[in-house]
This record gives sequence, structure tokens and C-alpha cells, in this order.
Amino acid sequence: MIEIRKATDEDVETLVRVFDEATVRKIEHGDNAWGDGKWSPEEVRELLAKDGTYVAEDDGDIAGTITVVDSNNSGMWTPDKAVYVEKLAGTKVHKGIGKTMLTWAEQYATEHGSPVLRLDCKAEVPELCDYYEKFGFKKVKTIPTEEDGLKALFEKQL
Repeated sequence: MIEIRKATDEDVETLVRVFDEATVRKIEHGDNAWGDGKWSPEEVRELLAKDGTYVAEDDGDIAGTITVVDSNNSGMWTPDKAVYVEKLAGTKVHKGIGKTMLTWAEQYATEHGSPVLRLDCKAEVPELCDYYEKFGFKKVKTIPTEEDGLKALFEKQL
């Protein structure tokens, strides 16, 4: 049974491995938005400091992680009330964990009074864009960024 709970400092080393594994898979699909596949404990602690990082556990093993925030100051979005998925990563052995975590994020957004769940991804990775569209997200626009090339912005009305 999958349980989602707030990530803690005790999860840092495991989350480094989860992010490293997910980053390698992203790179294999042409997405270098998370760098070279080597996350540091400090980078993970920075995510934990945002107070919106959660882990999905499967019988005590961390199967994935998601970071959700109630505001986004990247300048890419309109300032409407929304919850934003900033990071989403699952382990290779836990197929389907992304869908579980996105479903949880919808519930989180609803519980926090948000009518919209938003996320972005590298637009040049059609598999990832398709994944979000299959989950019911609509692409609202594509914008150029200096660091990641084209970003596709997606949102889902709840």
C-alpha cells in the first residue's frame, strides 16, 4: 500500500538516489533540466526547506517523491491561485508511482483551496508532455527559457 508523507532529513540519502536515478532517465530521453544526474544531499535539503516535499512509501521503501508549492515566482505563470508541482520523481522499480503522486497532488491542491494544479516540463521531450496530457493536464503555452530551452506549461482544472 502506498502512503504519502512529508519528507524528513532522514530521507535525504534515499532521495539523493531517487533523484539521481530519475535524472539519468530524464537525460536518456533528452531532458537535461535536472543537470548531470548527480544530486547532492545539500540540494535535497534545499527542497526540504521549501516545506512542500513529500515521499511516497511502498511498504516502507521510498518509491518516489513530489514537491508541491502554493506559489511560483518563476515569472512563467499568471498569479492566479494554484498549486505547483515543482519536482516529481519515482524509482524505476515502482512503475505507476508518478500517477499515484499526481493524484495525491490533485487532492492536496483541492484541500488547500486551489482550483488548479500546474507544472512545467521541457517541451522538447514529447514523451513527458504526452504523459501529462494523458493524465488530464492541458498545455497552456510554451515559453523559451535561458536555462532549459523551451518549457511547456501545463495545468489541470480541479
